Amino acid sequence: MSSAADETTIEQYPLSPLQHGMLFHQLQSGRHTGVDIEQLEGHLHESIRQDLFRQAWDSIAARHAALRTRFRWEGLDKPRQEVVASVASPFHVIDVSSKSAAERSATFTAFLEADRRLGFDLSEAPLWRVTLFRISDADYRMVWTYSHAILDSSFAEVVREVFAVYEALIETRPPQLEDRRAYRDHILWLENDLHTRTEEIRGFWRGHLAGFTSPTNLETAQLPVARGDTVPSGHDTVNFRISRETFDRIRSVAAANDVRSSTFVDAAWALVLRSFSGQDDVVFGSTRACRRSSIAGAEAIIGLFINTVPVRARVVGDRPVLEFLRELRREQRALRPFEHTPLVDVLSCADIPRGTSLFDTIIVFNDAENDARLKSFGGSWTFGISSCTTRRTSR
Repeated sequence: MSSAADETTIEQYPLSPLQHGMLFHQLQSGRHTGVDIEQLEGHLHESIRQDLFRQAWDSIAARHAALRTRFRWEGLDKPRQEVVASVASPFHVIDVSSKSAAERSATFTAFLEADRRLGFDLSEAPLWRVTLFRISDADYRMVWTYSHAILDSSFAEVVREVFAVYEALIETRPPQLEDRRAYRDHILWLENDLHTRTEEIRGFWRGHLAGFTSPTNLETAQLPVARGDTVPSGHDTVNFRISRETFDRIRSVAAANDVRSSTFVDAAWALVLRSFSGQDDVVFGSTRACRRSSIAGAEAIIGLFINTVPVRARVVGDRPVLEFLRELRREQRALRPFEHTPLVDVLSCADIPRGTSLFDTIIVFNDAENDARLKSFGGSWTFGISSCTTRRTSR
């Protein structure tokens, strides 16, 4: 069983730029929108020792501050994130073994929607929960739900450690876990970097956005709604696949010309925006990992590093594709030293009317599917999980 939580604050520090944005959105729209909520679903075809599995989550929560973080803002000049001494893992087991396959599917679908809409109160730790669905003695589905305000792609490392500890508990041996720097180290570095390089950062963004006065949006792509019709709401997913032959060709061209696969995506989206906006000079958001530009050891830190910054693309006439790709790659590189800049500071450097959005589309490029990524960790868990899916709804 989990020990009682100790909500004593043991450390506190500022928010990252994207954490500021997520906090603002929740205060503006409420916690039940389902926005900025991540759901990791895993299929575990093996017998699960529920007590040890819960104990493994307790152990990893004690190890990483991000899993014991809450946010404070009332009565403060600037919001802070606080780390509490300990948390009790929110661990729930739902037995669906007596239900038919159709009933289980309906139960699971309803749960995912309700669970996402439940959201989190950002002022209370922990900002995550685990639900284990028991289908049979050797068949489980796990849903790990967490606030995007505490984790980015490092969620996969949390899962890696949970199963490493779980296996060690089963085998009654100490787990072997990687040494990791504290998330606090990144935040304190970030605060100092933004403060000491203020003029350099502003100068970069003023130059980068100089002359861009017409924000890029997709209003012309919105279908007209007839009087009396219901305005569509919510979101949908559109899947688009390219052939293996095309993918291999993209990788080959990228390697031969010092660009990346993500550069092709940026170029394609710039062309889409040009078509719908009618503008040759377009801007869209790019969500960047922001770890290579941080402190040493940042790649292994558990926490939220990502930030969204504007990418500017000039789609000129019949310019050769490779020339366009190389220019965008130069853009990707040039942004790196400034990718931690809060978007509000970027906007203050732009030549657009105050209160106007610079862009309304964002590209998030992932090099690998989470399913393949998690399976690559090794260990006996590799043979027990058949698939893994991450569901998210972000602004």
